[in-house]
Amino acid sequence: MANHDRDDDDATETAPLLPTPAVAATVVLKNEPEETPLSLPRGLSIGFSLAVLIFLQTANVSLLTTIQSAIADGLGDYTHVSWFTSAYLIAVSSITPLAGRLCQIFRPQSYMLLSSVVFAAGLVITSAAPSLAVFLLGRVVTGIGECVLSYSRSREESC
Repeated sequence: MANHDRDDDDATETAPLLPTPAVAATVVLKNEPEETPLSLPRGLSIGFSLAVLIFLQTANVSLLTTIQSAIADGLGDYTHVSWFTSAYLIAVSSITPLAGRLCQIFRPQSYMLLSSVVFAAGLVITSAAPSLAVFLLGRVVTGIGECVLSYSRSREESC
């Protein structure tokens, strides 16, 4: 029989594997420069930009549902209309764990900029799609960008 009695207090099963949020926040605050107050024009432009992003995300889902028959007519493929929304939702749900982790690693400003670029690229690909395959690729890229944007907005609100 092996002896399971240990005098080592650090190796208990109740010791956290990751630092507590208070410790992690202290470490991050030490490395960040001091914040300067926002000017009124800059605050208004940031607020307006976020409002436009939220509108685009909302319109992306609701308007596509409304006009998907016209899009299918333009692409000449009525049999795969259900994939218009499915490709988007599969991308969103599969990227969610990765987006959450990346949101913890990168600064909110960098993360929001990159996610906005990915979202915009997906919208451009979707709008210029000559075929169903390219349209679905654009929907996947848009879904990835929106998932990442959703995490960056929630992180900003919690800080």
